[in-house]
Amino acid sequence: MVDEAGNVETGTGASNGNRLWTPWRMTYVGGKRRETPPGMSIFSAIAAEPEHDAENFVLYRGARAFVLLNLYPYNTGHCMIVPLRQIAAFDALDAAEMVEIALLLPWLTRVLTTTFHCDGLNIGLNLGAVAGAGVAEHLHWHVVPRWQGDANFMPIIAETTVMPQLMPDTYAAICHTIAAIPPPTLSDDLTTQLLHTFPTAQPTVIPTKD
Repeated sequence: MVDEAGNVETGTGASNGNRLWTPWRMTYVGGKRRETPPGMSIFSAIAAEPEHDAENFVLYRGARAFVLLNLYPYNTGHCMIVPLRQIAAFDALDAAEMVEIALLLPWLTRVLTTTFHCDGLNIGLNLGAVAGAGVAEHLHWHVVPRWQGDANFMPIIAETTVMPQLMPDTYAAICHTIAAIPPPTLSDDLTTQLLHTFPTAQPTVIPTKD
């Protein structure tokens, strides 16, 4: 409520109150999710509609994985790397998927560091709902930029994450960096590329003491 002087009345005698507007989180707070066909994850639904990549904040599509912004981020620039194939178990990834994701991870850290000049990054994945996976049926890696002193009382006391930049602006900034730092590419002959990168060698046998 605003009084005649333009001050915000809080009902507690305080004035000039501040508000943090985060309307994009309303769907998350309300417990609603985008509806998908039975058995299809939200990531599979996004993967199936490349014509809506900008709307879905998809930053890059590879042959076996794609990169997108997290719609409910822990920090500005919170991205995810997701295999195109819907799998829940880490050991279900095939060799080609693992190689592509392994190449995308360092590239994405470079892109985010260049874009946001962050002091560090959290990289990880949660296997299973009990481990904190929000989309347990579809494996995905989180890459979260961090800054010195970015932790504060808001997530703990108010259960609110303060985001200094709107999602479309974050998306545009990262896309601008990607134009200057192109993603890694895999040759069609994955085996040849791997042998060239990691030449075969005889294993070193460490003698054991009797």
